[in-house]
This record gives sequence, C-alpha cells and structure tokens, in this order.
Amino acid sequence: MAAGYLLDTNVISETRKVRADAGVMDFLAGADSAGLFLSVLKLGELPKRVEAKRRTDAVSAAGRAKSAGAF
Repeated sequence: MAAGYLLDTNVISETRKVRADAGVMDFLAGADSAGLFLSVLKLGELPKRVEAKRRTDAVSAAGRAKSAGAF
C-alpha cells in the first residue's frame, strides 16, 4: 500500500492565495492526488475559517465560501 498525506486546512487555504507558497504548490502539483486526504474534522473547520475571515474581509470570505462549498 502506498503512503498518503493527510492535509491540514492551512495547505488547502494556501492554494487560495494570490501569492501562494511555491513549495506548497510544487508539492501538491507533484503529489498523486489519490494519496491526498482531508479529515472530516478539517472539513468542518473550513466554514469556521470563512466566518472568521468575513469579519475582516467580506470580499475574500465570499471567495472562500465558494471554494469551501466544493468540498
């Protein structure tokens, strides 16, 4: 059985940034998507992060809410 990676929400959030970290993006581009996993607990964090962002940046939060709905 091949090894996989359990991704944290900060990795997912990084992909939404205009200037995302090149190392994170390179890792994800080179990884076998069949071996990338998200915990259901981490999926639950995404709406909380959107709400926290909405308090400081409603425009950015709207984009995040759209992305979070994809999960």
